[in-house]
Amino acid sequence: MEKSKPWFLLYNLMHCRYNIKTFLAFAFLVCYGCKQKNKLNQPIAIPTTLSFRGNLITKITPNEDYNYWEYITVIGERRGTENVFNKYRIISRGNKKWGEAYLNEIAKDGFVENYQKSLGYSYIAYIDHGKIRYITEEKKLKPFIGLVDNLQEALLIAQLHGFKPIFKLDLVSSYRFIDHKFELYQMKKRGFRSKHTFYKIVVDRLGNCTSTEMQKIDKFRVKNISPAQ
Repeated sequence: MEKSKPWFLLYNLMHCRYNIKTFLAFAFLVCYGCKQKNKLNQPIAIPTTLSFRGNLITKITPNEDYNYWEYITVIGERRGTENVFNKYRIISRGNKKWGEAYLNEIAKDGFVENYQKSLGYSYIAYIDHGKIRYITEEKKLKPFIGLVDNLQEALLIAQLHGFKPIFKLDLVSSYRFIDHKFELYQMKKRGFRSKHTFYKIVVDRLGNCTSTEMQKIDKFRVKNISPAQ
């Protein structure tokens, strides 16, 4: 009988409203937290400037303390029936006196950039404990890099495995840094006329590179990617 009194019904009604407000506030906080978490985990667009190997190599931070190292691009110029090669020092690190004293000759070989090898190539020359060494093959870049310290080194490792960023009107490559690993979303082209195949690539600190082919390309959509930083 006591529970049927008006004051008790009013108490229950107010208590119910309080619970509803508490529930709505809690639900809002949960949704907001999930939204912020998704935003933090959202892939970030890879800058278009990082599609060129030269811009990646400039950010290499070798683990070894070399006396000196430099990244050289050699451009060929056709003169009559011969190719004349000119040396251009793109970057140099360390004591430049070592380079001026010992690295005057042009390496006869190197890895190809975005042009034919007969017209140009690139290489790294470095001095390690007074000895001159050259990196003229892509596979030798990985030991030179050592631990992967930044996005540019991770992209360079991926590039050595044939993966490249894609930049189109509605598709763009991106990356995330999770659990001390770089998670890259890039593509690989098989054959001259074949279509692009999209991959999720993971590069860890040791430079190990694993990839998984992606059937869905939602993570490549511009609308799902944060702007480049």
